[in-house]
Amino acid sequence: MEQHLKAMVESFLAFEYFEAEAATKRALEAGVPKEEITKTLRALFLAALERYEEGKYSIAHLTAAASIFEVGFKLAKAEVAPKGKVVIGTLGSSHYLGKDIIRLLLTADGFEVVDLGEIVFPEQFVEAVEREKPDIVALASMIIACLPLQKAAIGMLQARDLRDNVKVIVGGAVTSDRWAAEIGADGWAPDAPQAVEEVNRLLRELKEGA
Repeated sequence: MEQHLKAMVESFLAFEYFEAEAATKRALEAGVPKEEITKTLRALFLAALERYEEGKYSIAHLTAAASIFEVGFKLAKAEVAPKGKVVIGTLGSSHYLGKDIIRLLLTADGFEVVDLGEIVFPEQFVEAVEREKPDIVALASMIIACLPLQKAAIGMLQARDLRDNVKVIVGGAVTSDRWAAEIGADGWAPDAPQAVEEVNRLLRELKEGA
């Protein structure tokens, strides 16, 4: 088992997409438990994210790491019922990297994630809540001009009598816990790993009826 995981690690760290994919397939064929593979991939991706935040990796490095993580996770994903459903999207702008990282980490943590993509507007979130019946709505805003769209989305959920059915988390470089409280969001996180923790907390609250 160790040699197969080592091959995965080495190809991941070298950003060798196809070799990492092949190494993951070999590990699965050799009977390496899916949980070990996904745990290894998650640890590698979190390490890459940390290096990016420290300035040791560029956006290109992080994007490559995300691609390898995603293909490996899809190959090794266990067929289990999701712990909850999250609708996520970036309001008003074409920024995608932060939102995609959170999507990947939530998926790896056992959530079903419906990604609305970028340049999403409040009406689309409302339609997605009506259609998908999610537990959590994750509203990302990356520029100040788009902050009012987060507030508008929450207002529209209230107007459609959908607000009590979901928990809302907001995030993005221009957001804060103070802003989240001001617009009536249930949670906020400053980065992707903490966003996963916050989504889990909100899911627990939802199940407990809080």
